[in-house]
Amino acid sequence: MINIAIVEDDKASADLICDYIQKYKSLHDEKADFNVRVFGDAVGFLEDYKPSRFDLVLMDIMMPYMDGMRAAEKLREIDSVVLIIFITNMGDYAVRGYDVKAMAFIKKPVSYADFELKFSRAVSVIRTTDVCALIIPSGLSEVKIMVRDLMYVEVRGHICSFHMSDGRIIESRNTLSAVAKKLENYGFAMCSSSYLVNMNYIKLIDGGTVLVGDNELMISRLKRKDFMQSFNEWASRSGMN
Repeated sequence: MINIAIVEDDKASADLICDYIQKYKSLHDEKADFNVRVFGDAVGFLEDYKPSRFDLVLMDIMMPYMDGMRAAEKLREIDSVVLIIFITNMGDYAVRGYDVKAMAFIKKPVSYADFELKFSRAVSVIRTTDVCALIIPSGLSEVKIMVRDLMYVEVRGHICSFHMSDGRIIESRNTLSAVAKKLENYGFAMCSSSYLVNMNYIKLIDGGTVLVGDNELMISRLKRKDFMQSFNEWASRSGMN
């Protein structure tokens, strides 16, 4: 199931997006399970929001009480992974959209062709991350984790620590290179010999450090070139450029 939020104060516009989602389903994937909720303003949408509540947010920018860009900034404080597509009749938000890791912009009035292109890309990204789970041996048992919830992996000696978005840290005897091999197709990159980073959680790259969630990690001199290349390629594929 793909959980989708539409945050739009204009009912006619929200209804149109709902119709487009159903049209996409009928044309491309009749078995797809889209769970859609509509919110009339950003304040109600953010109330009691929890990480991973939605996979995709289709957000209008011009709304009463709180505009969509400010709402996205607050959303990113809670959820670093959820995909955001802005819907707007204004064209000067591209730079700020990058700051909140918006996946795309859809210009009003919304055409189905434009919606189909960007919605299809979002569905593809969601399904790629959702289908991947890791089974991690931890102590005498095994732990299953979803890749989308994994922020970064840290290695010390022969112990890998899996840092999860909900604050959990799961330890497993492993090598970082072996973990990196399993995650190579899911938006992860090594910023040093000690850290493997989920690029969905990157907030800032500043000189020799990368901010992953609220954690500042070192970028080694030897890994910097490859890490930045991986990040730029990932950002391009994700529609951030």
